[in-house]
Amino acid sequence: MMIQWMSALVVLRIVMGFKTKSFKLDDSVAQYMISNEYQGYDGYTFLIYRPVQYNCTGYFDRLDRDRAVFVLHEKLLPACGYRKTVSVAHFKLENNVCHFLLKYEPNRETLETDKLCNTTLGKLLKNLPEVIWGSQWGCPTKYIDIHVNSYYTYKTVFFETAAASLSQSTVTYCDIPILQIRRKSTAKCQMNSFGGYNWVTAKEGICGRRILDPPTMGTINILRKSQIFCQLAVFLIYGLIKTAQENVLHQISLGLEVLQTQCVRFAPWEFAVARLDYFKLMDLILYRIAWLEEIAQGGKIKKRQWDIFPLIHLVLRDVIARIHDYFSSEIDVFLRSQYIYAYQHVIEPTNTVWNPCGGQFAVKVPNFKGPVLVSCIHRMGGLQLLQHNHRLLASGYVMVEFPEAEESSYETPVHIAFGLPVFLNGLPYDCAELVENEPRKSFRPSSRCRMEVLDESIMGCICKGPGAYALIQSVGDMAFLRPYFFNHLAVHSWTRYIHEALIVLLIGALIFLLTIRCSRKLYTAYQTRSRSSRRIYWVDLAIIILFLEVARLILQITSINMQNYQYCNMVGLATLVIMFTISVAHLACAIVAFSLVRTASPGILMIQLGCFIYASLVASTICYYIFTWGRYMRINCLPEDHLKMMVIPMLTVNIFTLIALSIYWFLRPYHYMFHWFGVLLDTVLGMTAWITLILSPAPEFYLTKPYERLVFITLWQALFSLCFHCLLEPGIIRTICYLCSCRCVKHVDSVTTRRSAMLLPKLIAFRQKHSGIRAQMQRIKSQVAPKFLVRHSYRPSEVLASVERRRGYFEKVRS
Repeated sequence: MMIQWMSALVVLRIVMGFKTKSFKLDDSVAQYMISNEYQGYDGYTFLIYRPVQYNCTGYFDRLDRDRAVFVLHEKLLPACGYRKTVSVAHFKLENNVCHFLLKYEPNRETLETDKLCNTTLGKLLKNLPEVIWGSQWGCPTKYIDIHVNSYYTYKTVFFETAAASLSQSTVTYCDIPILQIRRKSTAKCQMNSFGGYNWVTAKEGICGRRILDPPTMGTINILRKSQIFCQLAVFLIYGLIKTAQENVLHQISLGLEVLQTQCVRFAPWEFAVARLDYFKLMDLILYRIAWLEEIAQGGKIKKRQWDIFPLIHLVLRDVIARIHDYFSSEIDVFLRSQYIYAYQHVIEPTNTVWNPCGGQFAVKVPNFKGPVLVSCIHRMGGLQLLQHNHRLLASGYVMVEFPEAEESSYETPVHIAFGLPVFLNGLPYDCAELVENEPRKSFRPSSRCRMEVLDESIMGCICKGPGAYALIQSVGDMAFLRPYFFNHLAVHSWTRYIHEALIVLLIGALIFLLTIRCSRKLYTAYQTRSRSSRRIYWVDLAIIILFLEVARLILQITSINMQNYQYCNMVGLATLVIMFTISVAHLACAIVAFSLVRTASPGILMIQLGCFIYASLVASTICYYIFTWGRYMRINCLPEDHLKMMVIPMLTVNIFTLIALSIYWFLRPYHYMFHWFGVLLDTVLGMTAWITLILSPAPEFYLTKPYERLVFITLWQALFSLCFHCLLEPGIIRTICYLCSCRCVKHVDSVTTRRSAMLLPKLIAFRQKHSGIRAQMQRIKSQVAPKFLVRHSYRPSEVLASVERRRGYFEKVRS
């Protein structure tokens, strides 16, 4: 039996060929597939044929296959479109069992991956004969649309009715609450030509024909004196907007004007019966606005935000006003329609829970007590295209009101969470507010709001007080979008040239300073008369700082031109370590400016500060590696959390540097004032970059203004360090003059002014001339030194007498 089955499949496959699309299904093959429940495949393993069967006991024998093909196609067309469908390849009624052979086009897998199409098909296949030929043995319970006139329909339920005759009548009602009409009528469960049953109403309908049809503004004016005018106005405005073919926005404006001027407040009983139709009207207004052909046609935008959003703003404000008028302010209310979500929530000061508004927004108002009204709509239809200054809605529009709050509460922060669309394109977002006090109402970036990232797919806006807020996104032509697609610092060659020029100059300055430190002649030329051996330590600090600046510029140009973000971990970590070490080196300079003239062991002080700088380098490397490795996948290899990883550590060290610089002025003498001012300016320049990043958003995958500013401040800081340590420093100027054979070397001192400048040769001759006097003074000091060095071997009176004797001798020698 198995061999026969396999051979039959092989023969069938040969008959069908490798590609079923080129095969015309034969009746015999279809019969074979149905009887054996064969599932046919095309040449690429996709299922295209599927046999199904149903119980068809209640139908006549003359069931029509053509009707099955037509009905199935019509039912699937709205959900699946023209390219995807299911047809009836073969049909057979045998022993009261309906056998269908369905053909999936182009294949079954394609249809099943389409969620809407697959769901619709599943509902149809659940009871396919009833869909095609009517139900068996009577009519089932069913909701049916009843047409009141050309523009208004409502749903009513027809309950299950058993029938075995040609027809069975049942009683129903024409119930239109907004018009206060309740009329008794009948409907029939009637047999069709296939033996199935369908619900059939009278030719004129259950409610009759042409009730308030056509709708016009004249009809609204006539009914103005009616006791139920607001109900009738909602009904007629709905028809007026639905049937409008031209000047749709004008008709919407007229309808909203009637509601807001002549129906300022609904009576409670009146709004109770008109509530559903009122929200139906608001939905219709938003639908006509969103899908209006006047917004965009042929890819060209014809409308702007100020043409459309005032109307949407009126709709949401009117919805909030109706909720506040109809419901008590002490209860929580939630209402939704097809496009609008609105709710009233009573908030306590301790409430920090997010209250959702639809599936895309959420609002919370901490530290506030009282009712809060919120309404929102999603981004839809033509609203996606409305622009102002190259900005459009990113996700939707939220309105928040405090109906019973005092003016002092209008500065309460409102937290709004916006769900981002699924098609993220990397362009920047802004928190915007609808500007109402200008003729052109549109969403613009607001200074009352600041943005925060809540999640990868959620952006948050914290705004002061109630208002209409939205999340907007920048759009434009390619020139406008260029900063978001390219790192223009890497595109422009001048960025590389500036970095390379500064690196070459800094390396030349480093070589020059190392030559001064190693050459005896240049070392002598660099020194000054007073404490000359200590001033050379500034050269050591300058060498360290310039070396770090060279490393920072090399890392910065490397990160700008980085093509593979996988290498950003190493480059980003090294950049942060070098930045932190430069800040520590500035702190060491501030300590030297104060302590160098006051310490008895300057060499030991410099060794300690050098160890402190290199220990900071090692410690920062270890800490950044442990806590931040793998978090540098941003533009220019910047860290994800710029505050904790970059801004706060650098600012902390800079603040300590300013404290150390301020101590300088507490004690005299004020030596090395030139270096003090240089360290101050360098520190302030560095702090400028970090302070501007405090309120800036985290780095993205495109270059933003704050981080472009950081690149240029780094260049300016490197240029300043070059000028300060290698061009403007007095000792460096003296050394350059010495190299140029300049005989007149002026002593430049920023602390005190000398009587006159001394020539370097005269200074050397003066020292040689008076070397004998120094020798005599050293000999006298050595004679009395043992008495001062031996502990407890002298008395204070003897010391004073010895000092007085020696003072007279010193005066005699000097004279």
